[in-house]
Amino acid sequence: MTRKQTKRKHYPLNVNIVGRVISGVALVSQANNQRMRLLELSQIDALATGKGAWQDIAGMRDMTNLTQTMSDHGIGPEALPACDAAEEAILAIIARYEKWQKVQATPAEAKALREVADYQDLQRQSVQVVDYERFVNITRARIDTGHWRVKEVV
Repeated sequence: MTRKQTKRKHYPLNVNIVGRVISGVALVSQANNQRMRLLELSQIDALATGKGAWQDIAGMRDMTNLTQTMSDHGIGPEALPACDAAEEAILAIIARYEKWQKVQATPAEAKALREVADYQDLQRQSVQVVDYERFVNITRARIDTGHWRVKEVV
């Protein structure tokens, strides 16, 4: 019989730990923030012009849920009424789709979604990358567990 041997784990040594820590502590970069902002505004524009798709509604839902989560944790709590209005707008867009088979937002609904996009942009600019990723994970967990604040509409 042979003796039981432990299997040693070997971790890579070429990881730049200091660089990783510095990038996590930094704020969300302007390029990433601008890219996310452009994506959100293009989705709102597609919904407003009647050329929207389910991906646009899902993007607005995710943006609204993330803004709500960050507001619940004290980052921009003044965004909560706008999030509630955006949720109602998303539900109205879906009801309109079920009735007429067209994904389109009214001007008031597009305005509510733009307001939430503005709040989300401000929230992204005011937190560190590590915190933003943490809020994304919290939002995902809220959706999976059926939190009372998060509505799964699509």
